[in-house]
Amino acid sequence: MNAGMTWRQWAAAGLAALYLLGLGFLAGMTAERIRYDAERTMIVTRLTLATMQTKQRLMQLERDHAPEAGKSE
Repeated sequence: MNAGMTWRQWAAAGLAALYLLGLGFLAGMTAERIRYDAERTMIVTRLTLATMQTKQRLMQLERDHAPEAGKSE
């Protein structure tokens, strides 16, 4: 009597497929976001270190080339 699936079974299967597709999409977005955050953290850390080194170097140059106090020119 029941040769194929009824429309209710098709609807339930379609909703289940849509649910799984959405769940997979969200899981993929989450994984990509975690990977991006790790990469971004590494880049920001390197940038911060380079900025600190540059500031230290500039301060050293200022100290080396600053006119000595008390000398008149």
